[in-house]
Amino acid sequence: MAKGTVSTATRWKTNDIERALGFAKEVKPIWEKHGAEAVRIALVHTGTRAGQLLFVLHFANWETYGKAQAAIAGDKSYTDILSQVMKIAELSDREISVGLA
Repeated sequence: MAKGTVSTATRWKTNDIERALGFAKEVKPIWEKHGAEAVRIALVHTGTRAGQLLFVLHFANWETYGKAQAAIAGDKSYTDILSQVMKIAELSDREISVGLA
């Protein structure tokens, strides 16, 4: 992670990993359209969050992150998908990290 980059990691609890993964794949290009430099989707394999879906976004800086957050909130395709996600998954945890070096 380069200095000043902003990353978010969101973990989702779900009993329907395949369906949740499908939704994650649908929102990936939406996030990229709004400024995410990289989007990573993974399954947590160890620890207390094992079995959760991990959705990680990387942004160049705080400005890009802020603009993306504002844009995504008004993106109907994203909010429609998110409403479907919320029916099958629970947001477990979210963290934001900032690159130091």
